[in-house]
Amino acid sequence: MNHWYARVFEPLSRGPVVKLVEFIRTKGVLKRYVQCVSCNQDMVKRPYTRNRDGLAFRCLTTSCINYKKYFSIRNESLLSNLNVSLSSILKACFKWLNNLHKYKKDLRLMWVMIVQ
Repeated sequence: MNHWYARVFEPLSRGPVVKLVEFIRTKGVLKRYVQCVSCNQDMVKRPYTRNRDGLAFRCLTTSCINYKKYFSIRNESLLSNLNVSLSSILKACFKWLNNLHKYKKDLRLMWVMIVQ
């Protein structure tokens, strides 16, 4: 587990936010594509300095009511109500999973027993 932490998490947490967001999106926590509520067109991911994530979705359909408005990349995801940095969330998940693995190993329990 610590090998994963050093090889995967450290570069993600210290590197650009774009790579961290892409990693979380590939794991299915954040949506890869979001459609505009008004025009149902796919929005584009753009840099955004007014939130912790540094990225936001933006509608670029000129005839849309929401043209050039920004929407959080966390909308419609498990993280939508959390006001914590993505690296902190990933670190908490890593520590939680590491503890589960440790307890499973120490107590010789099956994974199903731990989750229940």
